[in-house]
Amino acid sequence: MPVAPCHLIIGGQPISVPLKKETILGRADSASGWNPDVDLAPYGGTPSAGVSRSHVKIVWQDGWVLEDLDSTNGTFLRGQRLVPGTRAPVHNGEEFQIGKLQVTFFAR
Repeated sequence: MPVAPCHLIIGGQPISVPLKKETILGRADSASGWNPDVDLAPYGGTPSAGVSRSHVKIVWQDGWVLEDLDSTNGTFLRGQRLVPGTRAPVHNGEEFQIGKLQVTFFAR
C-alpha cells in the first residue's frame, strides 16, 4: 500500500488518485464496459486527444513510477517517450504527457 498519496492536475482541475499500489489512467468506453481506475475523459482525455482506454499506470514501488501500457500515442516524461512496460520514476511537481494531455503529478 502506498505510504504517500498522490493526485494529478489537468487543466487546473485536481484529480484524486485512488490510494492503492497500481492505478490505471485512461478513458472509459461504454460500448465495451471498460472503466479505468481514473477516467480522463471528463478532463479532455478523448480519442482525438490521443488518450487510450488503458493508457498509463501509476505504481507505488518505494516511490511513484509511471508505466505506459502500450498506448497508441504514448506517455512522455521529461520529454522522452516511455518504453511500454518499463517503469520510470515520477517526482512531486513533475509534468508528464498522456497523448496530448499535460498532467502535473503531486505526491503528498
